This record gives sequence, structure tokens and C-alpha cells, in this order.
Amino acid sequence: MSSHVDGRPRNVMPIGPDRNGPSPRGWVNSTVHVICLSLSFTDTHTLRYCYTGVSEPGSGLPEFTGIAYVDDQQIMLFSSDTGRTIPVAQWMKENEGPEVWEHETRIGKEHEALFKSELQLWKKIFNYTEGFHFLKISVSCELRDDGSTKGCWQMRYDEKEYIYLDILNTLFIPTMADAHLVTERWNSPDVKMGEITKIYLETECIPKLKRFAEHGREVLERRGDVTAHYKRRQRPRSGGKNVKAPFILP
Repeated sequence: MSSHVDGRPRNVMPIGPDRNGPSPRGWVNSTVHVICLSLSFTDTHTLRYCYTGVSEPGSGLPEFTGIAYVDDQQIMLFSSDTGRTIPVAQWMKENEGPEVWEHETRIGKEHEALFKSELQLWKKIFNYTEGFHFLKISVSCELRDDGSTKGCWQMRYDEKEYIYLDILNTLFIPTMADAHLVTERWNSPDVKMGEITKIYLETECIPKLKRFAEHGREVLERRGDVTAHYKRRQRPRSGGKNVKAPFILP
């Protein structure tokens, strides 16, 4: 789900490296994992879509990629290089038919078109006429073990957070000064992308999560048990009392 530049509802979601640091490919890929991975505990699960568009196709990266995860398990991938969405997790290949991948491919192509137009707009806003830049959007819904749900939407441009969605008030909030030029358009009465996004998270993302998590239940439960056991073994103690351990990715 995304915000579309002309304001029409879409079943898609709207989402530069350090010049002295790692290469664009390694830098962007490592960032995707930091933002997009989540862990599975008990019966709480998360479906997360991570979209990345780059300003220079010749950078060695696809011009656009869309990756979906259930908890920490990658389940599908869309790439502008192939122009289609493919299943990654075996349990998704076995339980979802061709019509699902055709639907996800249409969503991926709509995102790709959106990102191309949004990247050009942001380059104008920040007066970037050349160089490598990227736009990243992370969208997720969470179903907790008590039945409650949570949604999250965040946009980053060149690794700086610029916009997030206040789901309660269905408003996109700029976190950097120039980002208001985008949020004003998305929050306008004729676009209302915050409302569209909230509806997607509640009525489409959560049902998808339930279905996908059921497909991978055996893998996800085993992963959650192993992670919980590892964290219990790593928790330090002091004077017989538990001391809060730092969060550790597996």
C-alpha cells in the first residue's frame, strides 16, 4: 500500500550513503536488514514490507526492490530487474497459488512507478541534481498474542527519517523541515493518504499476516522458541536478581 501522487487509492504502500563509508550496495543492503527484521515471540507476529528505490540505476542495485517478511523470515521479493514478485520462503511457495504472486506483482509495479516519481520530487526538494540517493519505506502490522494489533509506517531518505504516520490521527508527520512539502500533499482533503493507509493496515495487512503466519507456523514457532531460549541463557545476573540484558539480534 502507498500514497499515490495523484491521490487515488492504491492497495500499495508509499516508503545516500556515506561517501566515505561502504559501497552503495553493501550500505543499503545492511540498512534494509536493520530496519526490516523483527523477532517472533510466543504468538506475536509481524508482517513487514520494505521498499527501496534508488536514484541511479547504474549503482549496481535494482532501481526498485520490495521485500516482505513475517517476523524475521523473508517470504517474498519484488525487483525491478525481474519485474515480478517471487516467493522466497518454502512454506509460501507451497501454500500460495499463482494468483497471489500476480497480485503481489501488480502491487510491486505500482510501487515502482510511485517511487520513480517520488524520487524525482525529493531530488528537487533537496536540490540534489546528481549523485546516489535512495528512498526507503517500511510498512508493518503486528498481531499480538492478546489479540491487539499495531501498525507502523516510516519513510527514510538517504538514511534520515523524514516522515512517519500518526495512525491514531491518520496524519503523516514530517520529522525534517522540508518534508512538510510532501506531508501537506498527502494529508490534504483530496488525498487523505493517512486514512487509506490505516484502512489497509487494519483490513488487508492483518488478514494477510494471519494467513501467512499460519502457513509458516512450524518454522516461526521453532524460531521463536530458539530465540527465547538463547535470550534466557544470555541474561546476566547480579546478586541473584535479573538484570535487563541488551537487545541482541540473532
